[in-house]
Amino acid sequence: MNAPAGGGDHPVFTIGHSTRTFDELIGVLQQHGITMLVDVRSRPHNPFLPQFNRDRMKMGLLDRGVVYTYLGDRLGRQPGGTPIAHRPSFDFMKIETSGAFQAGVEWLCTEARNSRLCLFCGEAEPGPCHRSFLIGQNLVKRGFRVLHILPDGKLEEATPDLFHLPGGTDGNNPAC
Repeated sequence: MNAPAGGGDHPVFTIGHSTRTFDELIGVLQQHGITMLVDVRSRPHNPFLPQFNRDRMKMGLLDRGVVYTYLGDRLGRQPGGTPIAHRPSFDFMKIETSGAFQAGVEWLCTEARNSRLCLFCGEAEPGPCHRSFLIGQNLVKRGFRVLHILPDGKLEEATPDLFHLPGGTDGNNPAC
């Protein structure tokens, strides 16, 4: 039997650092066998949680055998660092249909077949985070299992929303 056009047996995980320590994050990644952490934050630095700044993350993860990749410039809530924080809301449809976002999702599709990867952002819970409702939904639509690592370390599988169902209303997301 052929695998689905998408990820088939290659799940994509997601996690938010929230107030975890770096060692707690590493422990959860190791628990789930993650080999690559893909940072999807538009701003990969935090003055209050410096352990999660881009350069420190890259070196700390490498020391523990996990590859760090930054894709926040393509997949972040503010792709390319666009200063839209003063706008009343984010235009997620515009982000989702942009060439940069689509290229980032295509990269994830390819890499997820070769690595056990995990999308990384700041929010503890996946629901309000774009790693879930924007990136995760695009991966689900392409046939990938998306597994959110919750604050307690347990997994929650993403299910497609109405907009992102295969053959759904946007018509812009073919299977990878």
